[in-house]
Amino acid sequence: MTTTPTEVATLLVEIGMLTALPDELDDEPWDDEDVPELLVELGVAIAVHGGDVDDLETSYNHLLQDAAACSGNAVTITDVRLTEDGKQLHFVRNGVPTYWHVEHMSDEYMDHLAVYEFIHLLEPDDDRRFHAMPLRDSGEDSYYVLATDEQAKTLTDRLGLDFG
Repeated sequence: MTTTPTEVATLLVEIGMLTALPDELDDEPWDDEDVPELLVELGVAIAVHGGDVDDLETSYNHLLQDAAACSGNAVTITDVRLTEDGKQLHFVRNGVPTYWHVEHMSDEYMDHLAVYEFIHLLEPDDDRRFHAMPLRDSGEDSYYVLATDEQAKTLTDRLGLDFG
């Protein structure tokens, strides 16, 4: 099954995840396994890079900023830094110092388990939460969609998304 970006964006507007259709959408069909990437492009999901990264601290900063942007900036993130030993990710969420415990087998790969365990700390103070989509294969990006439970159910029913 395939779907177009316009069809997905129209559904997101219908269920309140987007306020309006983006101005320019490509109407080329996307395969179902690529829909999570489309949700990231539409600003309602984040991707945790599964491959190697150039700089862990920069990559975590981008991830946290993307999560804040998904919230419509109901969440603000500043002062992102990885401790020198690489075991804690410190940042300020809505003015409150926060940290995650992280473990890295290499300085080139993000800690997907830490993101899974601590993603709730990036959720806005409303009914939305980050819904994890299970990894298909090791080394692939992992995706988190910011949605209410009802919106997530609609995405599952209408787009076949799996939130594990």
